[in-house]
Amino acid sequence: MKQRTEHKIYSGLGRLTLVAVFLIGILYLFPESVLIKLVHSDCQLCTASGIDVKENTIKFKAFLNGIKENDGVLIIGTSETAAFKEANYRTLLNRYFSTKKKFSYLAGAGRVDYIYFPTFLNNRSEVENLEVLYFINPTYWRAGLNEFSPEYYERYNSQSEVERVKPELEKRGIYSGFVPSQIDSSKLSDFEFSVATAIKRLRLFYLPFFQWVHSHTASDLIPSESTLCTESFEGKFTDTTWYDALKLEVDTITNSTDKYGFKADNEFYSIDTGDFQYRALIGFISLCRDMNVRLTCLIGPYNNIYCKRTNPEYIGDYEEMIRKIGDLLEREKVDYIDARDISYMQYSFNDKQHHSKYAAWLLAERIANYYEKNR
Repeated sequence: MKQRTEHKIYSGLGRLTLVAVFLIGILYLFPESVLIKLVHSDCQLCTASGIDVKENTIKFKAFLNGIKENDGVLIIGTSETAAFKEANYRTLLNRYFSTKKKFSYLAGAGRVDYIYFPTFLNNRSEVENLEVLYFINPTYWRAGLNEFSPEYYERYNSQSEVERVKPELEKRGIYSGFVPSQIDSSKLSDFEFSVATAIKRLRLFYLPFFQWVHSHTASDLIPSESTLCTESFEGKFTDTTWYDALKLEVDTITNSTDKYGFKADNEFYSIDTGDFQYRALIGFISLCRDMNVRLTCLIGPYNNIYCKRTNPEYIGDYEEMIRKIGDLLEREKVDYIDARDISYMQYSFNDKQHHSKYAAWLLAERIANYYEKNR
């Protein structure tokens, strides 16, 4: 009796294994784009979680599709803009400024253009005809940042997703120097890569159904209204007295705030005159052009007032750098929003590199005006 029971168990497990192998095989008959379409993505979310972007999950693909299907804009860039209690320039665009567009974003420290090379290549259909605004931050041309950062790269990119597009990166000349050596030297074995690919496709298959079930059983898992790009904002943002008060938070002599403080010996950052960030920007522009990404750039400001106060000898390098960025975009025929003039405005920074609330307002206003006139 015991042997008969064990035989039934093993027999059942064997059949279950065969069914699982068969289903995995069937998955490869479905194009990834077909599986992605199973996810309801006509809702434009303001942002996506870091892990979804890094692992390139179906949630991230649906996030991109949602922006495109709603004729929205994806803002990408770093995290230098100081936040309001509930918003910075990115979300101010949705909360206050009335435009024809809604804005989603991906932001984070060190999240400059070359970080997105694998992300875009792994999402060809999702980024095609996607409207992207890339915020170019001049602070990344300073000494210590005008170079490849393995720490930032590995924070935002997974090894398997980089390896998936390695041949394309090499073909485009954006692999060597733009991918950390440890990723290259610790290459996944063929078996590990196959397993990672199979797991990825399994997720693509079951996640739409998982999301559907939970959307009907657990309302807390549904994105809340605060994460949707459909908000209108009333109240103090329309109060000019409050708006003018933003300026008073910043010291006019140092163009910084008491929160961060200013010290006479707190020197400004020097510029690294190397070409790394220029090469990365050219590579990103070329990639977007070839993939039919509708790219617009924004040239951000640097804290000219602070620099002039502590290290006036650096001003020439900063001015040349922001001029060269503009020349590069002109030469590449890329549309751009010019916010370099904010560099010289009082009240525009919290410290050496982080924009103030007042600057966040100015940036949102500048972006909104551009899209009203040009889109």
